[in-house]
Amino acid sequence: MAQHIQALLVPFHLYDELLTEVEVLRARVRDLETVLQCSPTAQVVVSLDGTFLLLNQAVVTILKADTLTQLIGTSSLDLVLPEDRERAGAQFAAFAQGNPPPRMEYRARRFDGQIVTVAITGSLCTYAGQPAIVVTIDDVSDHVETLTALHEMERRFQAMVEQFPQGSVALLDTNLRFLMVNEKLLRMMGLTKETMLGLLLNELLTTEEHTTIEPYFRRALAGEAVEYMQAFRGSFYLMNILPDYDKHGVVTSVLVLGRDITEQKRIEAALHHKSQYYETLLNVSPVAIVTTDMNHRVTSWNPRAADLFGHTADEALGQYLYVLIANHPDIHTEIETTWQSTPAQLHFIGQHTRKDGTLIDIELAGMLIMVNGERYEYILVYHDIGELVQTRREAEAASQARSEFVAHISHELRTPLNAIIGMTTLLLNMPVDALQRDYIETIRTSSDILLALINDVLDFARIEAQRIDLEYHAFNLHHCIEDSIDLLNMQARQKGLALSWKMKPDTPVVLVGDHGRVRQVLINLISNAIKFTEHGDIQVLVSAYPHSSTAPPTDNASDATSDPTYIIHIRVKDTGVGIAWHELEHDF
Repeated sequence: MAQHIQALLVPFHLYDELLTEVEVLRARVRDLETVLQCSPTAQVVVSLDGTFLLLNQAVVTILKADTLTQLIGTSSLDLVLPEDRERAGAQFAAFAQGNPPPRMEYRARRFDGQIVTVAITGSLCTYAGQPAIVVTIDDVSDHVETLTALHEMERRFQAMVEQFPQGSVALLDTNLRFLMVNEKLLRMMGLTKETMLGLLLNELLTTEEHTTIEPYFRRALAGEAVEYMQAFRGSFYLMNILPDYDKHGVVTSVLVLGRDITEQKRIEAALHHKSQYYETLLNVSPVAIVTTDMNHRVTSWNPRAADLFGHTADEALGQYLYVLIANHPDIHTEIETTWQSTPAQLHFIGQHTRKDGTLIDIELAGMLIMVNGERYEYILVYHDIGELVQTRREAEAASQARSEFVAHISHELRTPLNAIIGMTTLLLNMPVDALQRDYIETIRTSSDILLALINDVLDFARIEAQRIDLEYHAFNLHHCIEDSIDLLNMQARQKGLALSWKMKPDTPVVLVGDHGRVRQVLINLISNAIKFTEHGDIQVLVSAYPHSSTAPPTDNASDATSDPTYIIHIRVKDTGVGIAWHELEHDF
């Protein structure tokens, strides 16, 4: 009996040990479940058809489920968007075939309706005695959005690079390997994008070119923004190499911008040639040429200007022009006012000052230069007219002396002529026969004509000498006209012309004025009428009308009266050929 009891005790002992091991295993399972639930990483066990078998709280958080039980027993494929579902089913099938994919990405719809992108990595396992898949799930929505934004930025940046209007663009890493290029650079190098991307800088250039260019790239990799002009294979480029930094301030790449300035360099060379040409013209010009800005500060000063005004170019540049060459008190204010008015054109004849303070005679011609519709500068040309002014002064002095001489001689000639006229007048009043009277009248007529000519010469000399004066004396208008007609009556009769005069009744007889001038003009008009009239008659017609002005002063104060002033109108009318209408504007 005792032996039977002992035999039964052995299995009970083994059972207790088995129970203990089961408790330990259960504890370990509870611990593993606790670890699984507390893990921040979303982990799940699914069947080969995608049914949720086991999952932790992180999965609930990602999918916005209410509880774990809401997911257990449901198909994970039901949460995948329809566009990705077929691909997900195929990848689950790959697990069943023993060929699990390394990483899977799907877009899933959470329980709150929002779409989330998840990345899944998994491996085969056994769960509850059945093959299953243990999966780690990562929410990569933000990462995907970031990548999408980066790809969009890269696309837009590439588009801007391709449309860069000024030239070639390239992006190189710190090893100077091409990461990105635009079409202009590809065309310039004669390569395709597939060929050029990945090349090192020294693989693209000759040894000489690389030796010249590579130091600029090294400066950019050191953090310096570099700009330089590069001659490259027959063209000229303005190069900008800019360092590109990461978020830690470390240079990770360099951006290269190259603008073709070959045409600009050609234009600059042509402009430089023109500039040298015009500068040479200024330097050899026989006249003084000065340019100023709109504030009248000197910007250029040619050698002739230095000779004329005594200031060297270094002394003149930057100085106010009117302070420099118009600092004499007699001319400074006038010239400063003229220049400060900034007219479009300047013309001035007068005096300027030299460095030593002496005055010189100059003629200035100035022009305002406009650039793109805006005032830019003045160009001023100075002529030294000192010799011309001196010559003019000498000529004026000689002309003055000549005029005074002619006036003096004319006066001396009038004296004996007046005596001849007086003597012939006396002889005409004496009893003489007809032949003698004819001779005497011829002498009288010729003397009067000669006197008129001398009076004209005398007047011309007085006008040149600026000494013409009008006299104011009382005279009889009847006598003045009769004397003039009597002087020329014989000449008219010799041509068979009738010479007469007529005066309107309301014309005043006694006038105050220059009797000699009236008589001189009247004789000239009647002489011309006789000269150009072959037959018929000549009439002198006299009329008058009041004038509103007061009478001019006389030489004698006692002669002053309050009598009205008249305009005397004397016309000489003849039957000669007259003057053609189109000639009148040239004669009068």
